[in-house]
Amino acid sequence: MRMLYDSEYEKLTNEVFRKNDVNNFCLLTEGKGENIKESIIDAHWHEWLELIYVIEGGMQLEYPSGTMQVNAGEVALIGVQTLHKIVGSPGKFSFICLHVNFGLIIQYLNPSLFVDQTIKIQKTANFIMLIERVNQLLNSNDAVSTIRLKSSILEILANSIEELELTQLETNNQTEDLIDEFSKIIFYIGEYYRENITLGHLSEKFGYTAQYLSALFKKRTGINFHTYLTGFRLEKVKFLLLNSDKTLLEIAIDSGFSSEHSLINNFKKVFEMTPTEYRSVMKEKKA
Repeated sequence: MRMLYDSEYEKLTNEVFRKNDVNNFCLLTEGKGENIKESIIDAHWHEWLELIYVIEGGMQLEYPSGTMQVNAGEVALIGVQTLHKIVGSPGKFSFICLHVNFGLIIQYLNPSLFVDQTIKIQKTANFIMLIERVNQLLNSNDAVSTIRLKSSILEILANSIEELELTQLETNNQTEDLIDEFSKIIFYIGEYYRENITLGHLSEKFGYTAQYLSALFKKRTGINFHTYLTGFRLEKVKFLLLNSDKTLLEIAIDSGFSSEHSLINNFKKVFEMTPTEYRSVMKEKKA
């Protein structure tokens, strides 16, 4: 698994600017320059929802089900856990890339709605307006700007769901037909991650053997079921650490960990610091 939302554009040798949201709602990257030849960002995926607004030039997105050319004035949506490769066209380019925090998404909806989704936005003007507003609001850190920033991002999420529905209608498919067996399982995890979900539970629920599901997770995500579920829960933990005053025990319960001890151990294993240390470090940056 390659979760590259914070290093995705490091290979670009031109001017690339990142705006880190101190509230951890999003990450915004602005790029501008000139490619002497094709600029390639290798195939990868990440947990955060990605929106790319091409201002000048063009790029091609490559993903398992096809390719998509995104030109100046267009916006593309790349869903969570969506494998994709980005090929920037030769010549001058300018873009804004917005990543929306997975932890914020799961506060309001099931993130599985965005799994394996790559579409070109149809109502472009509205998205461009919202992305530019987010870009502007990230320059301020007062209470009013923070509220407006969160509101704008939530509006982007709502509009993204509407765009996915439009795409489904145009292909004349029913929603159920668009969800494969693995997506149904991922959707279920998104709904019930707070509960004691095991491979045995999933195998009974969906009618597959635990061995089959284990192999399916490895094939589709590159990691095993336990690592996926733990990572899902930890994204919720990170968001709650930064956006609530809840105790570690309360956060453990809200995110599906069996105990505060389990939460601390898993967090430290992945992020090499305790949840308390993480909260302290991030609050210092925010101050």
